[in-house]
Amino acid sequence: MGIPDGCLGGFVAGNWRGRNDLFRLMGHKLLRAEPRRLEEMGFPHGQHHRFIPGYRGGRNDLFWLAGPEILRAEPDGKLLWSFTTGGQIISSPAVGMDGTVFFASLDGNLYALRPDGSECWRFHTGGVTDSSPVLDENGNLYLTVGACVLSVDRNGKKRWDCCSPVTINATPAVAGGGAVYFSAPWRSLFAFQNDHTDLWHFSTDANITTSLVIDGSGTIYVCDGKFLYAINSANGLAPPAKSSWPMFRANARHTGRVQSEN
Repeated sequence: MGIPDGCLGGFVAGNWRGRNDLFRLMGHKLLRAEPRRLEEMGFPHGQHHRFIPGYRGGRNDLFWLAGPEILRAEPDGKLLWSFTTGGQIISSPAVGMDGTVFFASLDGNLYALRPDGSECWRFHTGGVTDSSPVLDENGNLYLTVGACVLSVDRNGKKRWDCCSPVTINATPAVAGGGAVYFSAPWRSLFAFQNDHTDLWHFSTDANITTSLVIDGSGTIYVCDGKFLYAINSANGLAPPAKSSWPMFRANARHTGRVQSEN
């Protein structure tokens, strides 16, 4: 299958109506490919950062970030809605089981949009971030903003924050039982209970450079630029929270597919 030159980023697979199509960015274009065929899908021009598939209720819609806009489209390219913020959107959104879309903008706000694209609420974080939100089993959100890890409840009210001397860019992750994991510059992985109780921390040899993931056994994986660490305990750590979006791009494979809460 021939793919034009100039493609940005890798492919993302999206299963739709029994089909396993691929999606890829090329400049201002979004390309959709079947195993033997490539087609171009029309989207608004602008500074496109990324897109993700978001699975909910049998649908595999795409969320497309274009500068200050977030757009939602069906897999065949039909635009469902768009929403404009006051700044660039540089982080991937999270999707709740009810279809609510959560994302942060460089205008200093965390947004919650209903499935139809209308605004549910916004929370002024007072900072900027390229961290994505994650959700725990109670619908609380966690993300990093500036030098702080921030927790916001499902209604857009601040619960708590935990700040460090320098900026934190990585996305947190949430385990079952309410444990929240996040990296703090430059060489520490912290675990908090979701009520802000300190649980433990782990030190690495070099700077942590990636968002962490949790596998089904509860093992935490994080990279510091020199080593990939696999962290667990003798008693075993909890697996990912039974929420729709417990870590970056929803799961350890970063598929951007809503996780079942059952």
